[in-house]
Amino acid sequence: MPVDDRFYERLEPLSIETLADLTQSRLERGSRAPAVLSDADSLERAGEQTIAFCYGAEPSRTLPETGAGAVFIQEDLLDACLKSGASALIVTHPEAAFSKALGALFRPRDIFFPDSPVSAGADIHETARLAHGVVVGPGASIGPNVEIGPYAVIGPGVEIGEGTHIGGGAQLSFSIVGANVSIGANAVIGGTGFGIVESAEGLVEAPHIGRVIIGQDVRVGSVCTIDRGRLDDTVIGRATKIDNHCHIAHNVRIGERCLMAAFAGVSGSCVIGDGVMFGGRVGVGDHISVGDNARLGADAALMRDVPAGETWLGSPAKPARSFFREVATLERLSGNRKKGNK
Repeated sequence: MPVDDRFYERLEPLSIETLADLTQSRLERGSRAPAVLSDADSLERAGEQTIAFCYGAEPSRTLPETGAGAVFIQEDLLDACLKSGASALIVTHPEAAFSKALGALFRPRDIFFPDSPVSAGADIHETARLAHGVVVGPGASIGPNVEIGPYAVIGPGVEIGEGTHIGGGAQLSFSIVGANVSIGANAVIGGTGFGIVESAEGLVEAPHIGRVIIGQDVRVGSVCTIDRGRLDDTVIGRATKIDNHCHIAHNVRIGERCLMAAFAGVSGSCVIGDGVMFGGRVGVGDHISVGDNARLGADAALMRDVPAGETWLGSPAKPARSFFREVATLERLSGNRKKGNK
């Protein structure tokens, strides 16, 4: 995915030798060895001047087909990497090395800009209404009839569509917000996700170069958090309604017309279909898919994919019929199910 220049500053391209020195990697040249590397992306999307990383069984299956110029890998994937034509950067912790390279290629635009609280470089429609204490960064675009509550912060490059309402104290960064959206007080949209990777020095935070994309007619409740993507975007589909105190992690894609009750949490890289309904306190593990029109009961803890149209309950969550059968069995075995009880 191309990095959005409204939100990130591109630094100088790096030679592959410089990258190897920076990350303390061993370089093994492939048939593709570009003079400089200027981008970073996934194995599937990477091009000749792009770096990527490969770690784990699932990504390794796509490594031989990558179009990347260079890939951070461990020693056992050297043959597969060279087969693809990519140069190999061999290191014990590929994801940590990739993260260090990412930070050397891109820098988030600074939200602590030096001019007045409302930047002269922002594009604010004459009909927009900004309450006391609002901060607006350079390059931000605020559409007609937008209302922004007191002490909200709109970061550099953020785009807000017509008729949207932003509650007091909310913070938006690295985000594109559609028309007629409602974002509650003290919501945080576009912050860094919980991307923690292991390195030789211990646990380090992975830089994020993605965005948050919110479709039109979406509701985001008060004190919600929606993290921007690491390499992909975090996306909230049209007309989805999210209650207060919910958390959407990085790279999550939520479809249209979904309903999410309070305290629900969706872990990183999940895909939620259209029309999905979340009860309160639902928790979804990372990299899980939920099909269209599925229903997730309150307190459900999802640890595997949910097919379209099904209702799942419990912790760990399972189809409703299985859940109620297990409950009935436990009641019968415990002697708590008396004759005539339902």
